[in-house]
Amino acid sequence: MAMNKKVLKCSICHEKIDEHVNPFTNKIYWTEGHNAQPINNGRCCTICNDTIVVPVRLTRALGFDVTRKDFN
Repeated sequence: MAMNKKVLKCSICHEKIDEHVNPFTNKIYWTEGHNAQPINNGRCCTICNDTIVVPVRLTRALGFDVTRKDFN
């Protein structure tokens, strides 16, 4: 099954969203990035997901109030 190749931009850093490649087959299996919530309602790259989105989610899950309005 071939995937349609879309070039998406990260809704946080505005760089190209990275493609996920299977290391065994070297085939692209995902091109649509990560859910950027709670930062915004868009899609984000892996770097922004790992360094911004996930830490904010974990911080909120632990009960801290994190408000970031400077990512849009």
